[in-house]
Amino acid sequence: MVKTTADELARLISPANVLGTPIEIGDCVVIPVVEYGLGFGGGGGRSSKGHDGEGGGGGGGISPVALVLISKKTPGPEGVTIYSLRKEGPIAQAISAVSEKLAPQAIEAIQAMVGRRAGKSGEQG
Repeated sequence: MVKTTADELARLISPANVLGTPIEIGDCVVIPVVEYGLGFGGGGGRSSKGHDGEGGGGGGGISPVALVLISKKTPGPEGVTIYSLRKEGPIAQAISAVSEKLAPQAIEAIQAMVGRRAGKSGEQG
């Protein structure tokens, strides 16, 4: 289970996922840029009555940070524009609102994928 989790995390946070899939819109190509944050913790202990206890947890998040727009009509660096989504502009607010709505769906999809893989490994053993 730990190996499966580590493999999924490695796939999820790979540098290839920081730059999203290019999207062609008219004469431009839009490339989304995101950042990932993950944290894990665990511990254990024994009470004064001799009872053992253990626990662990983790969490993470994905945030859009920029959009790279590449103009097909303008060659070279002059055709590349980067829009930061960290500023509180209308584009940043729209992207943030959409990502907040999609986050639960993304988490459910990842959990379903991990569950299917766990089911396959259980069938083989």
